[in-house]
Amino acid sequence: MLLGMVLFVAGSVGVYEWLAGTRRALLSFWAANAVTLLLTAAFVVFPMHLAGVPPSWDWAPSGDVGASFGGFGCLGAWMMGVPGTRRRTVLVGVVTAGLLAKFFLLPEIFGDAGHLVAFYVGVLMGVRFPYKNRVAAPVSR
Repeated sequence: MLLGMVLFVAGSVGVYEWLAGTRRALLSFWAANAVTLLLTAAFVVFPMHLAGVPPSWDWAPSGDVGASFGGFGCLGAWMMGVPGTRRRTVLVGVVTAGLLAKFFLLPEIFGDAGHLVAFYVGVLMGVRFPYKNRVAAPVSR
C-alpha cells in the first residue's frame, strides 16, 4: 500500500507541477490536504462520534498518513487544465466513479470520503485558478 501511495502522489503532484509549476503544485497539495482534513473531520468523523460509532471501527487504516488527500487535490486541479469540456467531464466522472466503487467494495469511511472531497477541492481550485498549459520543447531527431 505504501509503494502505491508514494507512486500515486508522486505521479499526480509531479504531473501537476510539470503542467502548472512548483508553487501552484505545492499550494494545491497542501490546500487540498488541509481543507479535506477539516471538512472530513467536520462532516464525517464528528457526526460518527455523535452517533456513537466506536473509534476502533475502521475510520482510517492505522498506517495511513494522509498524503493521498493532497495527491487527489492535485489530480483534480490538473484535470481542469485538460483541453475540451467533454474530456474534462469524462475524466472527472471516471475518477468519481472509481472512488465511489472503491468505497462500496472496500469501505474505509474517513479515507474514501477524504479522497472524494480532496479530488473535488482540487477540481474547484483548478476551475477557480486555471493554469496555462506549458508547451514542451521540440524534440530534435
